[in-house]
Amino acid sequence: MAGLRQKSKEHVTWTGFPLPVARLLRFLWVVALYVAPRCGGTEYVRVDEGLTTIPGNIPLDVTHVDLSENQLTEVPDGSFSPYTSLMVLSLNRNSNLAVIGARALCGTVIGYLKLKKCAITSVPNITCIGDTLETLDLSHNRITMLNQGDFEGLSVLRTVWLSWNDIAGDVSPLSELRVSLERLYLAGNDIAQLNSTLYNFTSLTHLSLSRNKDLRLSEGNLAYCDNLESLHLTGCDLTEFPHVADALATLSVISLENNHLSNLSLEWLSQFRSLQELTLAFNEGLRSTIRVLEHWPGAQNLTKLDLSGVGLNKTILDQFVWSAYPKLEILQLAWNPFGGFPDLKNVTGGIRELDLSYTDLDGVPEGSLDHFESLEELDLSGNNFTTFHDLGGLLEINASLTVLDLGYNPLVDITGIYSLTNVQELGLRNTQIQCLPEVRLSVWVTVG
Repeated sequence: MAGLRQKSKEHVTWTGFPLPVARLLRFLWVVALYVAPRCGGTEYVRVDEGLTTIPGNIPLDVTHVDLSENQLTEVPDGSFSPYTSLMVLSLNRNSNLAVIGARALCGTVIGYLKLKKCAITSVPNITCIGDTLETLDLSHNRITMLNQGDFEGLSVLRTVWLSWNDIAGDVSPLSELRVSLERLYLAGNDIAQLNSTLYNFTSLTHLSLSRNKDLRLSEGNLAYCDNLESLHLTGCDLTEFPHVADALATLSVISLENNHLSNLSLEWLSQFRSLQELTLAFNEGLRSTIRVLEHWPGAQNLTKLDLSGVGLNKTILDQFVWSAYPKLEILQLAWNPFGGFPDLKNVTGGIRELDLSYTDLDGVPEGSLDHFESLEELDLSGNNFTTFHDLGGLLEINASLTVLDLGYNPLVDITGIYSLTNVQELGLRNTQIQCLPEVRLSVWVTVG
């Protein structure tokens, strides 16, 4: 139900105030308090003020500096050298910032450097903070290639964000981080092959290569990455399942959403020893082999399965043996043309989240959900419900249900919705409801 919660944030902020009020309070806070106390240090914030140079009135004992959303074009040598306690520097969204001086950060102890959405065309020389820098965010810039020496001397760098640049070709300079790197984000580039770049990254736990069109992985890729837990390959135009056996053996999460995969096999699935989350969404070619999942021994460890948009019909799903998935908590079946409510009676009763959005449903029959005793979040958006009477089966999960999305249905009447006494978030975006009945919900969120 992540989609519903995201929509809700359009109306309610973390402050608890309506969004316009929250924005005003934030503006007044920034104007009145350039320097604010922070647990363990001092924070200096000047966001979205049109700054073209680094301010000269930053306190010498500052630990956190945020100069995001200004008009900086360069950070000259020595700009932050006086601030020997500086640990976090954010220069995000300075859209013309292209130059970071090689000695601009010398003298600091920066552990987190944020350079997201700037105009940087190559990895800046930041070796002078190599002993302290643990997280580097260069996502959404204009970097086209990585050069040898880019990461030299960054001995404790654990997390690197290089997503949404234009990086193509050789990414072997990353090998300089073979010992320290734990999380690497390379999504949204033009990387077609890894060759042996990520060989023997013994600390790597998370790798995202999503949205690299025409990406091809070979058997040698990711060899001896013995601690890899999460691999994201969404939208890579893959036509074959990746054969990187060394990496698959340790994975707990793999995402293969929105590719061109077909012929799911037990041989490929058997490479996983500890997989907990499997996303195969929007690979329509899997329809004919999807029932292989019933015979996969590893299914007993799975907690999340996403089969959205794989071309399932009601007949296939009604025959699926869900008893092979005793630990399943999240089941996503959106964007499949069921045309009627599927038979899910042999699905484990431990499901907490169920997504049946855009599955051409006309109703939720009584008895269809009575065994979902733990169901907390249910997405029924994008179907054909017109009144609450179409949803009679929801009353059977009233005790546990807290989040319900009914958006994008031709709803005209939800009289009776008050019967769902524990629902705290209700999505009604793009429905035909003209007025809301008197309801007794602890929190009412109209998403639309």
